[in-house]
Amino acid sequence: MITKKDFSDYMLDVATRLKDIGHTPKTPRFARNTDELKNLANGDMDASNLILFLDAYNVQFNHNNDDYNVSNKTLTFYLLKGCEKNDFDQEEQIYADCEIVLMKIFSKMQQEKWEGGNLMRFFDLNNTTYSPVGPEVHNAFGLEVQMRFTNGVNADLVYDEADWL
Repeated sequence: MITKKDFSDYMLDVATRLKDIGHTPKTPRFARNTDELKNLANGDMDASNLILFLDAYNVQFNHNNDDYNVSNKTLTFYLLKGCEKNDFDQEEQIYADCEIVLMKIFSKMQQEKWEGGNLMRFFDLNNTTYSPVGPEVHNAFGLEVQMRFTNGVNADLVYDEADWL
C-alpha cells in the first residue's frame, strides 16, 4: 500500500537530489505544509530559489464488477519561485523555468516506473496535470501539479472477525 509518508519521503528525496531545487537542512527548499512554506517564504524566497511544496494527498477507491478494487491516489505539489510585484516578464520566465524542472521530475519518475523498483511503478502519467499558479504566498509564482498513482488494493482489504466486537 502507498501511504502519504511514502509520497512525502519520495518528494523530499526529489527536492534534495535534483540540482535545480537543491534542498538541504541549511538551505531548505521543501515544505510539507503551509506553515513550513510560510517559514521558507519569510526567508530567501526569490526568483533564484525554487521551492517544492507538498500540498495534498487524496484517495479514491474504485470497484468493478470483477471484485477487483483499485485505489487512485492523487498527490498535489507546487513548484514555486518568488517574483517582483507586477514583473510580468519574470512571471512568465518562472512558469517556463518550473516547467523545465517538472519535466526533469517526470522523466525520473517515468524511468523509475519502467524499472519497477519503488512506488513509481504505480505512477500514471496519463492522469497527471499541471497548471500555472500565482501569486501565492510572498508573491510566488509557479506550477501546481497533480499526479495520480493507481494500484490494486484487494490484498489490503482483508476482513478479520477478530477486529470486531
